[in-house]
Order: sequence, then C-alpha cells, then structure tokens
Amino acid sequence: MEQGHLGRKTGRGCYLYDGEPPLPALMVDRRTFDLSPLLADVMAVFSARAGTQQTGSTERYIFCRILGAIMNEAGWVFSEGIATGGDIDEAMVHGLGYPQGPLAWADDVGHRTVRGLLKALNNDAGDNRYKPAPLFADAM
Repeated sequence: MEQGHLGRKTGRGCYLYDGEPPLPALMVDRRTFDLSPLLADVMAVFSARAGTQQTGSTERYIFCRILGAIMNEAGWVFSEGIATGGDIDEAMVHGLGYPQGPLAWADDVGHRTVRGLLKALNNDAGDNRYKPAPLFADAM
C-alpha cells in the first residue's frame, strides 16, 4: 500500500494488471454432464424461486450448489446460536454485496425447497456435505 500498489485501479497489487483481460487460473473445457432426474427437477424449482433467469444445466448446477451451500452454512450459524438471522443477512449484504442475505433469500425460496435441494445434492455427493441445517431440516 505504501508503494501505491492498490490493485486494478493502479494496475498493480497482489497481481499485475497489464490491460489484458483476466483469465481463469485454470482453463476448463466446458462440457455437459448427467444429473439425476430428481436433482434436475429440484434445481429447476430452486433456481426459479431464487429469481434466476433460465440458463444451461451447467450454470444452473453451479448456481444451485453455491447458493444452497451458502444458505445452509448460514442456517448452521443461525441454528448453533452464533449469530442472529438479521446479523447474518446484514453481514452478507453489506460485507459481500449480496442482493439479499442468505436467510432472507431462503425465506423467499421456501425452506422446504432449500431442504429439497440440499437433500438431492447430498444424495448425489454421497458424503453428507449438504446435510441440511436444523433450520431447513425441520421445514414443513
């Protein structure tokens, strides 16, 4: 900072910004993959209720995995009494620039829909990484 290396605005920081468009660190061949019919159906409902535009299956899968995991982590933080729902949402909106907090977004989507997505993702992953937080596990 003392040398004025402030990132993109100065063209130098942790990285060099030489005017070329940034490239991903790892180039990936985009390809399609098979989803279980249950997961595909749940993702369609979840993404529609989350207010996203219809996209390809790859984009939808990435969106649902990321937003579902964020909602679930927020649900765990809330369920374990670490922070209030309002505090979690406020931190995510003001700290990360989210359009709304993950718990408010989960309320809009519906806790049953969030739970359905998490269960379908968990079933596909097979390792319990998407185990629904109690906030969603108890959804009616």
